[in-house]
Amino acid sequence: MQGDNDAALEYFERTVRTQPGCLTAYIAMSQVLQQVGRIEEAEVVLKQVCGFAFDHPEVWSALSRVLFRQGKLEEAVDTIKFAMKGGPEGKFK
Repeated sequence: MQGDNDAALEYFERTVRTQPGCLTAYIAMSQVLQQVGRIEEAEVVLKQVCGFAFDHPEVWSALSRVLFRQGKLEEAVDTIKFAMKGGPEGKFK
């Protein structure tokens, strides 16, 4: 099982290097990181993605789930509210 996770991480890392705009790869990579107990790394990855894909609520939602799993409840709620609002530009007001 660990070999599968390692292979998946390699695949997603390669994908984000060659296709840095592929948000699905970043989200999937964060999910694998969580599965192998590297949840803090998953948070870092998603926060970086939010920096350039700030108007994609699926990224904010994934970050909110990671924060929630770490017990960072207030930050998780604020993050999901931000996603529902439409990011920093408030596209969904």
